[in-house]
Amino acid sequence: MKRLARVERYLTERKYASTYGSSLLFQDVDKENSFGVQYFNQSLQHQKKRREIEAAATIEREEKKRQLQRVSAQYSRLMRESDAMSCDNVTYQSGSRTKSLILET
Repeated sequence: MKRLARVERYLTERKYASTYGSSLLFQDVDKENSFGVQYFNQSLQHQKKRREIEAAATIEREEKKRQLQRVSAQYSRLMRESDAMSCDNVTYQSGSRTKSLILET
């Protein structure tokens, strides 16, 4: 029993001597003193990986912007071509169905 009491006392002392408390281990992950933030700040490997991920994301984002510009330009060109076309729309009825026919001129 004495040994158990010593272990309990030791654990209690460790808990009170703790700088941040055990509650921050899995909570408040966005706080500067959280375990995850402190670990990241000390890990050069994780900081390097973050830079690599952000660099790849920047490249991909720029490519998506260029793709959007290309597709937008293509859409504008096709809309101008469509506006420049002339056509007649002929509607006729065949039996119980109505059909439309577009005649380009």
